[in-house]
Amino acid sequence: MAVETAVIVQINREVIVKRLITGTAVIASSLAALAFQAPFAGAETTVGTVIPVTGYSQCQINNANVKIRTLIDSVVSASPRAFDADGDATDEDAPFYQVPTNQERTDLSDGINLLMAGNSSGAISELSAAGYEICKGSLNSTTSGGTDILIYDHQGGAIGTTEGRPMLLLRTNSGTADDAAVFSGPHLTSELHIKDQILNAFQAEDYFVRAAVLAGTDRCNQLELGDARFQAPATTECGGDYRTSDMAHNVDTDFQVMHDRLRDHFPGSTNVQLHGMSLPGISVSRGDDPNDGSATFPNDLVAVAHQSYSQELTTAMRANGESAEETNQIANLTSCTPYFDTIAGRQALTRDDRCGGFNAQLWSEQNFGDARNWVHIEQSLHVRANHANIIGSDGFLESIYAHD
Repeated sequence: MAVETAVIVQINREVIVKRLITGTAVIASSLAALAFQAPFAGAETTVGTVIPVTGYSQCQINNANVKIRTLIDSVVSASPRAFDADGDATDEDAPFYQVPTNQERTDLSDGINLLMAGNSSGAISELSAAGYEICKGSLNSTTSGGTDILIYDHQGGAIGTTEGRPMLLLRTNSGTADDAAVFSGPHLTSELHIKDQILNAFQAEDYFVRAAVLAGTDRCNQLELGDARFQAPATTECGGDYRTSDMAHNVDTDFQVMHDRLRDHFPGSTNVQLHGMSLPGISVSRGDDPNDGSATFPNDLVAVAHQSYSQELTTAMRANGESAEETNQIANLTSCTPYFDTIAGRQALTRDDRCGGFNAQLWSEQNFGDARNWVHIEQSLHVRANHANIIGSDGFLESIYAHD
């Protein structure tokens, strides 16, 4: 097994004193904390190794070993649905998404850090306090053992009782921090095929995908409005506003905590967040629109992701003859950031739409990470339904690892 260095960030100073693992080196860190993470201030770091998997139970449903994919499917199927699922847009529909408390987010953060440090008993305890279970297994196999880890809602697939917690899927057996990608899906119940795209990319063997963060609730489950900083003025989602149940438009979420801890432990990772849209084609962005200037370098993630994905899609759509629908899709494989497409030999197709400018995860990367390593990809239903495998293809994954 290849050994790598991972930065283990212990979030709460009091917790560090009580739980510091004997023999690990402690170094000071200047890592800034998000404003909402007041109890997380004053972070310190320890140096650890690859994520151990000993000490965790096998992933099961009803005492039978299951594929991690099956467990993820079960949790998503049981996720809280949109508030108007019963035809009444004035009430919230059970089950209900529960906005996590500060303490629950602290417990989750501590649990992830202890997991990374190899303290399985501590990780299990902290994650349980936050409302999570943790198990080990394989994404596509029920064989005992396995080196994938899933952190998921402790109520699992119990329909009607889940609180809509997101899931964190981790690969532990190979790869390095700078060799990794993180995929995330904030709207899995309403945007079809995104979940499968992410899981298919996670299982890719040639290019290493470290983790996946998967939403556990419908974005429209709550009536309460989300953070004003991330409200787009022209959205048609959820009656015209982003809600507290929308993982892509709030930072006081477990979904955001998972992204933040992954950033701490694997700061060189490439982040790909997948969305669905009603428009044809794709829209690739880092939050910029065409009027905000071109990509700084030809190898910026936003440029290489669009160039590779649009080329792979064009090739696939033309493989068996190009239909009128595919012609329309190809004409709308757009970027929000202008750059010169060296494969097509012309300026990239641009469109100032679905550009992710109000995305909470991008905001967090802009303020506390490296937004150059983050890309937001919107996709039509045609792309998701007919070409779902391209996101996890060698061609696309290789391109995003090549960016500066």
